[in-house]
Amino acid sequence: MRMWMVDPKIMCTNHLLGEHSEIHLFVWNIDAGHSVKGYIDKGLLEIHNLYHRHEELAQEGEGISIILN
Repeated sequence: MRMWMVDPKIMCTNHLLGEHSEIHLFVWNIDAGHSVKGYIDKGLLEIHNLYHRHEELAQEGEGISIILN
């Protein structure tokens, strides 16, 4: 799992959906009490940017027929 932090406007559908789903997995793991420290230490997760990144991806994915929320 990782946050790619690429401009969503240039992402293909597969990468857009992939990162969106990984953000939901991060949130699930955090809510379940699992450690995400390794992801943070390796620069794969910007915990302070999680909500904003989700909103960016969801907004860009609005035209995709799969529900993004």
